[in-house]
Amino acid sequence: ARHANKEADRVREALKKNGYKVLFGGCTNQIFILLTNSEAEKLQQSVIMGFWERTDADHVIERIATSWATDPEETDALIDVLRQSASVVESKQLSTHLWTTHVCQGVEQKILPPPVQRTKR
Repeated sequence: ARHANKEADRVREALKKNGYKVLFGGCTNQIFILLTNSEAEKLQQSVIMGFWERTDADHVIERIATSWATDPEETDALIDVLRQSASVVESKQLSTHLWTTHVCQGVEQKILPPPVQRTKR
């Protein structure tokens, strides 16, 4: 799990650095990002992401996951794709009432609560 989490942290950092909206904190190998429909479509041309939830008619949450077998070179390639695609990603602000506080490894983070019910694409 340590290797998977390390690679996920690298991806999470690249996402934040390039203006993507990362959700749900960051203590695991799973990364959740809020995207517009068009942002998701563009990224899906190069990145395999898992659909998590539709938040409204214009936005989705997608999941990226790393594993014990994730090659650091694959992580580098993903980071390059995220960097290149970042020009189309707009920074989004969610209503602050949706956020809760979570403490991970001694660091307080603002996160969204887990989805109650998933909706289809």
